[in-house]
Amino acid sequence: MIDPQEGRRKRAEALGASWVLDPAKDQVGPAIRSQYPDGAEVVFDCSGNVAAVRQTLEVVMRGGTVMLYGVCHKDQNLEINPFWVNDNEITIRGSYNNPNTMARALDLLASGRLDAGAVVTHLFPLEKGLDAFRSTGGADCLKVMVEP
Repeated sequence: MIDPQEGRRKRAEALGASWVLDPAKDQVGPAIRSQYPDGAEVVFDCSGNVAAVRQTLEVVMRGGTVMLYGVCHKDQNLEINPFWVNDNEITIRGSYNNPNTMARALDLLASGRLDAGAVVTHLFPLEKGLDAFRSTGGADCLKVMVEP
């Protein structure tokens, strides 16, 4: 797990991440290649940061998959060499932005297989909804919940 926010790295470790990196301090590409010389089989970008997406391409293995979950700004572009993608048989996949996922997510929560409370860092009553939106993105923020 790679994140510039110390609190998020600590939370990831507490939730079972076996290895965390700080992109501001660690050389991500070489660090990943030191653990996985051939690269990572599947790399997820959840940041929506073009520089982070670029790094996914640097660390994915030949025949590997890059999953783009983070949403980059619509005006940002990333240069990709199509020959390199083809030659290395890289799969680059986008994600659905939540269609048909609500029922599955509710089933996971109801079954107890998923502990959503482990990532909720802020809980606001409905009348403080505006404060909830203002709190997102902070260094100590993972997921914000508004309780009706």
